[in-house]
Amino acid sequence: MLLRVGDGSSPQEIVNRAFHDFQAGDDSSARSLLAALLEKDPANAPARNLLGLVLMKQRQFSSAKQEFEAAVRLQPESAANHTNLGNALVQLHRDPEAKQEYRRSLAIKSQDEPALENLGLLEARARHYREAEDCLSRAHALKPGDLTISAALAASLISDKKFSDAESLIPELSQAGEVADASRYSLALLSLESGEPELGSKFVSGDPKWQTAFQTAAVERAETLSAAKRYAEALRILTAVRDLGPPRAGFHDLLGTIYYELDKPQLAIDELQTAIRLEPREVDHYYKLGMMFLKHRTPDGAIYVFETALKVLPDDHKLWLGLGLSNYIKGDLATAKTNLYHALSLQPRDGPTYTVLCDLLAQSHQDAELLSIIGVAVEVQPDNYLLPYYYGRVLGANDPKQAVLQLRKSIQLNDRFPRSYYELGKVLAQTGDSSAAISALDRSIELDPNLLEAHYQLGEIYRRKGQRSLAELQFAAVRRIRKDGSSDEAVRRLLFTIEK
Repeated sequence: MLLRVGDGSSPQEIVNRAFHDFQAGDDSSARSLLAALLEKDPANAPARNLLGLVLMKQRQFSSAKQEFEAAVRLQPESAANHTNLGNALVQLHRDPEAKQEYRRSLAIKSQDEPALENLGLLEARARHYREAEDCLSRAHALKPGDLTISAALAASLISDKKFSDAESLIPELSQAGEVADASRYSLALLSLESGEPELGSKFVSGDPKWQTAFQTAAVERAETLSAAKRYAEALRILTAVRDLGPPRAGFHDLLGTIYYELDKPQLAIDELQTAIRLEPREVDHYYKLGMMFLKHRTPDGAIYVFETALKVLPDDHKLWLGLGLSNYIKGDLATAKTNLYHALSLQPRDGPTYTVLCDLLAQSHQDAELLSIIGVAVEVQPDNYLLPYYYGRVLGANDPKQAVLQLRKSIQLNDRFPRSYYELGKVLAQTGDSSAAISALDRSIELDPNLLEAHYQLGEIYRRKGQRSLAELQFAAVRRIRKDGSSDEAVRRLLFTIEK
């Protein structure tokens, strides 16, 4: 027989019946019973509190708050009433008031686990990690097997950089089975974001699905850091997740690129060779490997890489460019020029190829050939400061007015390139404008104190002007630079330009 209001049941019996219906999922019956009881007995605190819980389940948070507030007024010494009011306030995004209610609950009952857990979560959300850890640790001690509390405590510890403490919770989370897997993955991502990728790997260890997912996320993070030139951080991430997933060419390519940037040639070569084995038809793997050899002035190694790659991919212009550049750096200018023209036949508007070819023609004084292609090169790469530099250098004394215009254009595009200032100073000196020439040459030396030609040119100007002491200073610099040996600045310039 159902107990109903008016059938002789006591208020407590009605509340009990409503609670039974609420637990059984019959919210409508529970709400009806409580509403009828409160109409006759509005000061019944347990009925107010239970009705608030029913309303919370129905997501009527404002109405639930009103019921909990009534319960608190009627029964202020009930920790549960304060905790439930705090829960309603959280749902209404009134966190400061919710915290107050949780603290009131704990003042009444210091071991109130729901209040400790929820207050801890709020403190963590506010980034008050020490306060969060205090509450969540106490809640964890009361309910050690609770996944939500353990995960929340681990998250707070990670955010507070207490990585070893967070790691101590991994066994507990691992024993929770599949239900905890998503939580462990979220904690792994948080560890990654907090700069502790090794801890992230430990959170997903033993689960192939989440290991692979975490490795993918970690690689994306490493790519972002690498693009921002934060190579050491990117390397740490990749090292931490290296063994989590199946071998991937892209992973080894990225790792090799980072080793390349960190000037660790052998490690870079090893990784790029692994990428090639996994993905033998991907041009970029070969290209980066070849550039690795060139960066360390070993053109024979680069030539071997590019020639090997061209056996697999004979029609790729980028590989012909790499081969031509390797021949050029080795000093085999004729072969280099042939290979660069072949690269242009495959890709007639490839800017980097034009840059290398123009540099080769300029350095080998093949002026007529350079003038025949420079127009197309500039059209392809209008913002490349090297092209007007080559153009102005070729024009030189034959057309000083046009040469000055081209060299000033080069400086406008890049005001940190010393050789444009040097060539400008040389042309200005030939036109008799020694004051402007000295200014340009001084600037070239300021940018590159070891630019021998600029010191010599400046010394000659001072000598002609009869300023012997100033001239001797410049000639002394020439002798010093010659004694120290030649620079490979041109090689660095070309590598930097074509890799951009």
